[in-house]
Amino acid sequence: MRIVPPSQLRVNARLAGDKSLSHRALIFAALAKGESRITNLSKGADVESTRKCLEALGLVCRSESDDLIVEGGLKPSTATLDCGNSGTSARLLMGLLSGIEGMDVILCGDASLSLRPMARVVEPLRQMGAELHYLGTEGCLPIRVIGRALKGQEHRLKVASAQVKSALLFAGLNAAGTTEVHEPVRSRDHTESALRCLGAEIEHLRGTGLRMKPGACWQGFELIIAGDVSSAAALIAAATLHQDGEAILPDILLNPTRLGFFDAMKRMGADIEFSNRRVEMGEPVGDITCRSAKLKAISLAAEEVPSAVDEIPLLALAATQADGLSRFDGLAELRVKES
Repeated sequence: MRIVPPSQLRVNARLAGDKSLSHRALIFAALAKGESRITNLSKGADVESTRKCLEALGLVCRSESDDLIVEGGLKPSTATLDCGNSGTSARLLMGLLSGIEGMDVILCGDASLSLRPMARVVEPLRQMGAELHYLGTEGCLPIRVIGRALKGQEHRLKVASAQVKSALLFAGLNAAGTTEVHEPVRSRDHTESALRCLGAEIEHLRGTGLRMKPGACWQGFELIIAGDVSSAAALIAAATLHQDGEAILPDILLNPTRLGFFDAMKRMGADIEFSNRRVEMGEPVGDITCRSAKLKAISLAAEEVPSAVDEIPLLALAATQADGLSRFDGLAELRVKES
């Protein structure tokens, strides 16, 4: 087989909703009082796992064109919740359900997910009073989650993780007392941004810490989910590396905690522009334009990795076409990432 590249690469595309935002939007809608309307929800398998798990807990969803209508409310359950290959589903739901009394569920997943580390979520949740039991290999799924009355705690994470932070914040919604989370480096902040917009009392502490008071509740909402920034990164890489490429991508998530790939590409010499910036439900959104460019090597420090963790393979690909030797540090977390 012979593959001949096109003489030109032109992309003008509206992308499906960001996966990280989609997971969280479903959970926030499940906790809302009344009906929520979510537009441009990701249709990927991981987000579908979160949806199916929530539906098994009594959530009612219906589709209308590109919208998903969600009637808030979860019911006590003894269901087995299959998270498929989605670590995000497993970790976020573990935190959420740990603090809902009457829940007695089993979180499980496919063979790959069942090998990924869960102790980093289980241990801090247990410090809050969560009742979690490993049903197989220690530190891995399947895990039985029995909802209990939790107590807010101060958590100091050894590794920056938006999933762990989010699980603790979801658990803290129903805990007695405040919940604090401190990270060595700031991870993506979608959960705390949305919680703040929905009325939760969250304050930033010195450094990368957060403090949240319990008891927040909110009404149903309408949300248009911005285009997936990781999908955008793939098209930006292609347009940059092509000899005559251009990509125009409207309505993309531009959260600073997710732009590590773009920042690194710009340092390498990529021609990337952000325009039409605005904020929607606490999230920066805008359009991205990119054109062909010659790249030069860079060094990526460990503290830069959390904001680019999902796009490191793409960045490594770009580095193979750059002039010089690139060096990436602090990539150990990729060994246990699903994406």
